[in-house]
Amino acid sequence: LVISLEEGTKAVADAAFAGIESLTSVTLPSTLVSLGYYVFNYCINLRHVDFGESLEAVMYEAFNMCTSLDTVVLPETVSRIERNAFANCNSLSYLILPNSITFIGDHAFKGCSSLASVTLPNNLTEIEDAVFEYSGLRSITIPLGVTRIGDGAFYNESLISATLSETIMEIGRYSFGSPSLDTVICLGTTPASLDNSPSSFEVPNGEHLIVPCGSIEVYSN
Repeated sequence: LVISLEEGTKAVADAAFAGIESLTSVTLPSTLVSLGYYVFNYCINLRHVDFGESLEAVMYEAFNMCTSLDTVVLPETVSRIERNAFANCNSLSYLILPNSITFIGDHAFKGCSSLASVTLPNNLTEIEDAVFEYSGLRSITIPLGVTRIGDGAFYNESLISATLSETIMEIGRYSFGSPSLDTVICLGTTPASLDNSPSSFEVPNGEHLIVPCGSIEVYSN
């Protein structure tokens, strides 16, 4: 089943196409601004989505459990990705997040186990809890402007390296927990708070910590 919504459509109701297992492709019109909650939830054979040119937000569980969806390219009009929006899309391997995005909700990409890399939008100020938990990310760079990283944000088994910008002030529990984590690069001259927990980077074999010249002592403390 292939669906192309008519030009002029501005909104799609909650759960409008949820659970339609025969759905394989969707084209959203350039006029579409709003997608409802659960709109394509459990469309397990949905492989392709054209997001149009005017979409402002991807709502709660809009594409949760779309297990065949392998590519997501969001338009520059999107400012918010809500909780669980693309959770458990385990075939998702190519993701483009425009810099217009200022908020990504918790668990938004949880369980996207085929996603090996992503460039985060440079207008984010916080990374919510478990955003990329159990994803396939192998490395991540936190952009300048982010001040807080939530609990379990990048907790997965694949993460090898993380680069943290100098604006980060707080790192939650198990944010970078990974048995594969080898290198953490901290660009800030002052270390971020670890939420009163040393387990933010908990891994069984330890990791290399790279910090600015002249900051070794303060990080050691």
